Amino acid sequence: MKIIFNKTQLNSEPKIRGKLEEFIPEFKDISRYYNENEMFSLVLSAIRANEANIVEIQQIAKRTQYAVDTEKIKHWIEGILLPNTVQINTDDKELLKLRNTLAL
Repeated sequence: MKIIFNKTQLNSEPKIRGKLEEFIPEFKDISRYYNENEMFSLVLSAIRANEANIVEIQQIAKRTQYAVDTEKIKHWIEGILLPNTVQINTDDKELLKLRNTLAL
């Protein structure tokens, strides 16, 4: 599904959240690593940076519209975000060794 934004809406976090609100739980379900707020922040960044061509720019009647494709967002989460997510535990011995090494 494509969601249409104008430039003003893309600069407004509440307006983007309002239009994507019904999809955020669906995006979150793809990943167990992120809660809904974290997922929204990541998706918002991806939209604004147009990662993986999530946003399609269209000229309609001398007006520029930005079509955000929710399927491309899902592919971005599965193909780029999740493979590049590293989960660490603060009790990890290697992390503690690294911390101690950097403290020297």
